[in-house]
Amino acid sequence: MVHFQAWNGLKGVWDSAHNRWSYENYTRLYNLVYDELKSVNSAIQVGGPYVVMDIWSNANVAPSKVRGPYGVVDQRSLDVVTYWLKNKHGAEFVTVDGSTITKDKGLITDEYNATQVFSDVNTWLSQQSSLPIWWAEFYAIPATGESWTTQHQADVFNRAQQEAGKLGTLILTWPAQGEPGWNRESMWTDTSSANGGQSTLIYSIAKSINFPADQQ
Repeated sequence: MVHFQAWNGLKGVWDSAHNRWSYENYTRLYNLVYDELKSVNSAIQVGGPYVVMDIWSNANVAPSKVRGPYGVVDQRSLDVVTYWLKNKHGAEFVTVDGSTITKDKGLITDEYNATQVFSDVNTWLSQQSSLPIWWAEFYAIPATGESWTTQHQADVFNRAQQEAGKLGTLILTWPAQGEPGWNRESMWTDTSSANGGQSTLIYSIAKSINFPADQQ
């Protein structure tokens, strides 16, 4: 079975005049893609809106009820999901993107507590729709200027996987391949070097997680 996530992080559809995402334009694009894919093969699985679940330390920026030690989820991101759910032609899953880092102050709590954002967003999504939830990208990374050991990054990633994986959620890591000098959340090391392509601790963690059979 083939799966398509329509678009990537809503790139190019920000409405500067109204200081929000142009969820109308995105949904129009999504519906065109959905209809075309289904016309080719009705078994194709399609999902959206692939919006980034931005979080802020400042609760007054775009306040929502989804909040915790990690900060406050941007209501404008939630509005994208709400509009898309109401106006889409169809979907087999809902997909989002997110991080433990706030937009204005970076990491505002310890890195383990910050991963609660994933389960809180999952809970909100499940209240809006019964569609399966996908995390197209999710990041549990150090604050700017901070460096973690490989083992610590793996430990935090494991906690993030546990939080994001609640409710049978499908999780896609990004990037899967490491980059020169940077393998923090990758499954294998940078293949541009002679000894690249080696599995990482993140790979071992991801491999050990038991997902529902239809999500493997």
